[in-house]
Amino acid sequence: MSRRLEIRPRRGLPVVYVDIDGTMTHSRRRGWGRPKAQVILKVRDLIARGYVVYVWTGGGAEYARRFCARHGLAGVAGYLPKPNVIVDDNPNLLPARRLGRLSPEEFAEEEFPWEEA
Repeated sequence: MSRRLEIRPRRGLPVVYVDIDGTMTHSRRRGWGRPKAQVILKVRDLIARGYVVYVWTGGGAEYARRFCARHGLAGVAGYLPKPNVIVDDNPNLLPARRLGRLSPEEFAEEEFPWEEA
């Protein structure tokens, strides 16, 4: 089921944004629901390996902060609401063209191809 992402690495540490509802939990509704242990373990692993991990959610920054505290996700770089608009000078900064996207299941299984050697 795993697929390789075609992403060119940036300089420095890799940056990963992870959603909560429906990604780290089995529910797409706010209120967290049952956690997806494999995904949460993968987030912990990435943080331990030096990835810069932000947790973002439609529920807002405080919602993300509380979720991480409850589920032992220490070392998260930041907690963010999902953006409505992205303002950037790069016209190719669109999810379909530039950003890699994985489903929660792919994320839990994926070996990240952009690790620095």
